[in-house]
Amino acid sequence: MFQKKPVSKYSTFQNIWFMIKLACTSQEKKVLVISFFIALLTIIQNLLNLYVSPVILSAIENHVSIQELLFTIVIFVLMIMLVSAALAYANQNVICGRISVRCEIVNLLNKKASTTSYPNIDDMKFKKLLTKSAEYTDNNDQATEAIWNTLTVLLINIVCFFIYAGLLTQIHPILILVILSTAGISYFISQRLDEYKYQHREEEAEYIHQMAYLLNRAADFGAAKDIRIFGLRSWLEELYSKADREFTAFHRKAESVYIWAGIADLTFTFLRNGAVYAYLIYLVLYRGLDVPAFLLYFTAANSFQAGLQEFWKDLAHCIDSLLIFPRSGNVWIIRNYSVSKMDLP
Repeated sequence: MFQKKPVSKYSTFQNIWFMIKLACTSQEKKVLVISFFIALLTIIQNLLNLYVSPVILSAIENHVSIQELLFTIVIFVLMIMLVSAALAYANQNVICGRISVRCEIVNLLNKKASTTSYPNIDDMKFKKLLTKSAEYTDNNDQATEAIWNTLTVLLINIVCFFIYAGLLTQIHPILILVILSTAGISYFISQRLDEYKYQHREEEAEYIHQMAYLLNRAADFGAAKDIRIFGLRSWLEELYSKADREFTAFHRKAESVYIWAGIADLTFTFLRNGAVYAYLIYLVLYRGLDVPAFLLYFTAANSFQAGLQEFWKDLAHCIDSLLIFPRSGNVWIIRNYSVSKMDLP
């Protein structure tokens, strides 16, 4: 029979609000402030990197004085250095508050475990939730800390999306539709194909289990006598070779799927970049678009495409991996455990 996917009784936004409220109640509001500060600085850094080359090139084309050119370069260099230093400082210090919030979750889990009813000690569902909750608060890479980085990157990509889209609309709005459609189709095709191993994880686990079992049996001193007396060595080697061939075939098939995912992404990237660059070159040759503007729009198009793909990737990670389905780290499992009504009145 098919097993239904576990569904959280909390929505994605409820889980996000749970983490935000926990940061406030645990006296760690600086997590939110520094995360917003990081997003703001990153956006400013992206804008500086976007405009530095076109502005300097435009100054050179306009034959400004050497003093004015040097002043422009120095201003950009100082601004980039200042923003980079502030961003590095914020990234270095944000981890402390995130650890404190994770420790607060650990305290809630420990309180739940120490005050639960005795029948829950042998309850498999409760033990499973306890184990998973402890696993998902184990280190800095788990969901209880990674969620802040994911939300920060989402905020950055959303703001940059509108900035780059505003620049591209000055050329032609159809370019945005071309980039959105090709990038979206490429992402969803690649995402679907890249999930092959996850969709067939039980098959992979079976091969691994078979090989591990055969290795353990062959290394068991208690079975060594029987293996020699009955000549089971060749039989065990044959079984292990068969499992190994099936395991290798599984990975070859998976790699072939990943190759097609790469081919699809490469094809749509070529079509997307080709359309954008061809139109920009057309504007330069026949519509009088100057080189600084070409460089600005060229960089904006690249950044728009990259930011769009990162946005979809982080949004999928936030919804699919962090908050709803148990793949890597899940806030909802922690919440289901911490507020479970399994205790006796």
